[in-house]
Amino acid sequence: MLLNKLNNESELIAKVLINNDQQAFTHIVEFYQQAVRQYCRRLCAPDISLADDIAQETFWQAYRKLKLYSAKGTFQGWLFRIAYFQFLQYLRKYKKAHSLTDDDGNIDDIAVLGHAQRVSNNRDIEAAMTHLKANERICLTLQFSFGYSQTEISDILKMPLGSVKSHSKRGKDKLSEIFQMAEQQVNINGVA
Repeated sequence: MLLNKLNNESELIAKVLINNDQQAFTHIVEFYQQAVRQYCRRLCAPDISLADDIAQETFWQAYRKLKLYSAKGTFQGWLFRIAYFQFLQYLRKYKKAHSLTDDDGNIDDIAVLGHAQRVSNNRDIEAAMTHLKANERICLTLQFSFGYSQTEISDILKMPLGSVKSHSKRGKDKLSEIFQMAEQQVNINGVA
């Protein structure tokens, strides 16, 4: 059963809330699973198993907290917010830095050059995105992969609009720098 976005989504949410209808929630999961997993994979890049764990935890938390969904914004945005906070909890718990940037936000040239050939061969934006800080990657993913405006991203992430704009700009600048470095590496090695 494919979700007729607005009508069935509301009906399915009501069924879950009123009747604790797990099959209705299963239909919601089936509809949003691909988008949530894609989002989580970008959040957790390159750790796909972590992304799958966070996606699964996202749906579990969504089921548990469905009564808190206020229908402000999209349901998908609400799911992304849950995924984002699950990701932040993971980072706090394991204190992992998911970037190749130093404390000042500068790109670690040696680490990036180690990956430059792979990036330059196929212009793999996914590989380049793994070099961004988590908030930069998250803002750019929501903006360019899912089409959210910066205002909507601010609402989803519960982050000030100015911070969203800053993370997006820094992320774009770093991606540009990564691709310039990759291009220079290609020119040095004479490989096209």
